[in-house]
Amino acid sequence: MPMQGIYLPHVTPFTEDGELDLKALSSLISHWAEKVDGFVSCASNGEGPMLTLEERINVLEVVKSSSKGKPVFCGVSGVSTREVLRQMAVGELADGFLVTPPYFFKPSREELSHFYREVLDTGHKVILYNVPKFVGYNLPLDLIVELSSEENVIGLKESSGLIWRVSEVVRNTPLPVLSGTGDLILPTLVLGGKGTVTAVSMVAPELVRELFSSFERGDLNRASELQRRLTYLNDVLVKSGQISAVKEALNLLGLPAGFPRRPYLPLSPQERDEVVRALRDLGLLTFNR
Repeated sequence: MPMQGIYLPHVTPFTEDGELDLKALSSLISHWAEKVDGFVSCASNGEGPMLTLEERINVLEVVKSSSKGKPVFCGVSGVSTREVLRQMAVGELADGFLVTPPYFFKPSREELSHFYREVLDTGHKVILYNVPKFVGYNLPLDLIVELSSEENVIGLKESSGLIWRVSEVVRNTPLPVLSGTGDLILPTLVLGGKGTVTAVSMVAPELVRELFSSFERGDLNRASELQRRLTYLNDVLVKSGQISAVKEALNLLGLPAGFPRRPYLPLSPQERDEVVRALRDLGLLTFNR
């Protein structure tokens, strides 16, 4: 299963009182299925850490049935190996797992190695996830190199925002590198990366697809123009509080993204206005909602 292209880290729609809205989720996945190469469920943009195991199963069942055959990966995270393995017990509902390193307490290099060995002992396909914003540290590069020789390690989502890390992983491993931040989609491709798992792909999948197409045919001028537009959108979404801002943007575009789960709140009127302005500047929203 080559990791290449656009993998959508989709939101999880909730009602205003915080309940799963599975009908809305099915509608969203069906809308995106023809536009992307695969899905990542229950990850950071999907508010995965706030989902119960039963909710995760419900989400994966809906995504799998609505994805039109596209691969579905599941984000897993926890402070302990036991919790991560418990989340991976969904088994056949996912084609593999995006594995967040343990957080809260910072593990040693040796402890991280043991963690990944236990994860890989499950036999499932694994995408490594470097996301210091959420866990407080970067995965050691030498550990990524070590794990890259494992057959079931099929990619790396690199969300540090550090382009030199992308370069070093590409230089030292055969792993497909997937950009994890919307501002580095094109730089990652230029350095030899293979795809993206980014929030902007939910809001502007056509722009991301055109960026890929422009890069593949050697039109770096057009690809660069598209990257600048996506960087602007990414900056607005992240600055405004990513989960709430992405859901607001999708709702503005007529897609049923619902509400964030508390303690996170919908955007303030001022934040909403900034999202509206960005969508209109990019030609994604042509009238007021």
